[in-house]
Amino acid sequence: MGFDMIEPNILLLKQDKIDFIINQNPIQQGYDGIMNFVNHFILKKQIRKNNTLPPDIVLKENVDFTWKTSVSVNDAIPEKDILIFFFL
Repeated sequence: MGFDMIEPNILLLKQDKIDFIINQNPIQQGYDGIMNFVNHFILKKQIRKNNTLPPDIVLKENVDFTWKTSVSVNDAIPEKDILIFFFL
């Protein structure tokens, strides 16, 4: 077992040295954290105390699909221009 979709873990999975990877979706975690910060401290909105994300179980059979469909930071944050405005 490995965690996070990083190159060494992907290689180990493809070489059958580990059985699966638990992808914790760090891009979504970061996005949610920033949005909660902005909503709470800047926009003065009520936010949830706990935010959970389902983990992705990545197998050898779906690693290429999961890896290719992972979004980049710019794709994950469509409101990035708004966030930059708030922090300037």
